[in-house]
Amino acid sequence: MSRLLALSVVLTVAGQAPAADNWVSLFNGKDLTGWETSLGVPVGGKYPVGVGRDPKGVFSVVEVDGKPAIRISGDGLGGLTTLKEYGNYHLELEFKWGEKRFAPRANEPRDSGLLYHGSDHFNPATGWVESVEFGVLEGGETGDFWSVPGAHGERLVVDVEGEDIPAGQRRYPSEPIRYRPGCKKYVGTRLGILNGDDNEKPRGKWNKLDLICVGQTGVHTVNGTVNLVLTNIRREANGKVEPVTRGRIQLQSEGAEVFYRNIRLRPITEVPAAIRLAMSEPPANTLTEAGKTDGWRLLFDGTSTKGWRGYRQKGVPAGWQARDGALVRVEKAGDLITEDRFGDFELVFDWKVSHGGNSGVFYRATEGTTHIYENAPEYEIRDSAFWTDNPYTNGSNYALHPPARDAARPVGYWNRGRVVVRGNAVEHWHNGEKVMGYELHSDDWRKRVQGTHFKDWKGYGKAARGHIGLQDYNDLLWFRNLKVRPIGKE
Repeated sequence: MSRLLALSVVLTVAGQAPAADNWVSLFNGKDLTGWETSLGVPVGGKYPVGVGRDPKGVFSVVEVDGKPAIRISGDGLGGLTTLKEYGNYHLELEFKWGEKRFAPRANEPRDSGLLYHGSDHFNPATGWVESVEFGVLEGGETGDFWSVPGAHGERLVVDVEGEDIPAGQRRYPSEPIRYRPGCKKYVGTRLGILNGDDNEKPRGKWNKLDLICVGQTGVHTVNGTVNLVLTNIRREANGKVEPVTRGRIQLQSEGAEVFYRNIRLRPITEVPAAIRLAMSEPPANTLTEAGKTDGWRLLFDGTSTKGWRGYRQKGVPAGWQARDGALVRVEKAGDLITEDRFGDFELVFDWKVSHGGNSGVFYRATEGTTHIYENAPEYEIRDSAFWTDNPYTNGSNYALHPPARDAARPVGYWNRGRVVVRGNAVEHWHNGEKVMGYELHSDDWRKRVQGTHFKDWKGYGKAARGHIGLQDYNDLLWFRNLKVRPIGKE
């Protein structure tokens, strides 16, 4: 499988699904058994609250959305820490933000953290353990790295592949590195490392975090996408180097109300195959040298709408914008098409929709009709849990050929689509599976066309070459990793 298609495998984090009894729940849904609290020095105070004392009820068990969850109010720096240490494991949990915020971050982005490989002592100022932090930070940083100091200011160090963030683009001066696999290797850093992608859902939605720890490697996965890989985790002190492969797990209180649930862990001996594959996936909206050699080209550069325009328009409608590494339909805009046209090609794209969302990707589109759907075949995209009215769901050739099955992931997760067109032969792929194929102008195709509204549109499906289009169906939606490879002579 090519690197370019690796994400379609990655998206199923439980690619090596364990037997159910291999998982151990770290939260019993009733109380905080198995955990201990720690709180640092309160704002305006002089002394730490300490371990096992929680006079304000910062940590509690509540019911949220009909299920038990751990509530961390955020009123004070501190943590909820497992009594046990863990090494070589796959940890998964869900979190979502509450509304309340407290000093010292009352006017800052909501902040928490999943700390791991924690030591057995707490920093009295913060209540945190010396550890590696899997950042939980609203606004694009969920999944990032911080080296959290312990009681004596000691910090763990890591190695990572990445790139420098220009000083003017840093959200935090002490986070100067962005994770980028295959790029420069930073050795022994204690500085913050920004995650490669922003995969957090909007506030009010539950997010799923997966943490893979094997030996000295830590893999941060947010909503199904690997967005940071740390290697050679270690402690360097007094001229000695000590590998760090295990420790306590801590959920951090840092000024924001947050809820955690479905916290469970299973032992593993190696990084699951799907995650290993994900770790080699190039950053979003980039091409590897091998990809360039194979003829792939980007249709979206990750930062602008260059190469696109509105259907039957000269420019790009304001409702289509480049935001946070995605091409986003944010408001009414009309359909978007590539400036270039393609005949035979292979197209790959990542997509996600909002609740109730509906869209599609058109190909071989002309501009000889009022609407793009009157002439171009459509790869269907939708929230299939909402749209249950017909079988033409994700990956279908809309209204003509339903997919073998709907392989879509839930709303908020990235999916990968793929379209291959060779002459009249067309294939639709969805998250690594071929879900549908058909032959343009075949007897079967003509029969299907005659049974739909397409029969009245004489130009439908007739073009041998045309634009690639993104449908505006009045919903918020995102595209990224839009890549095309012409087949044969263009």
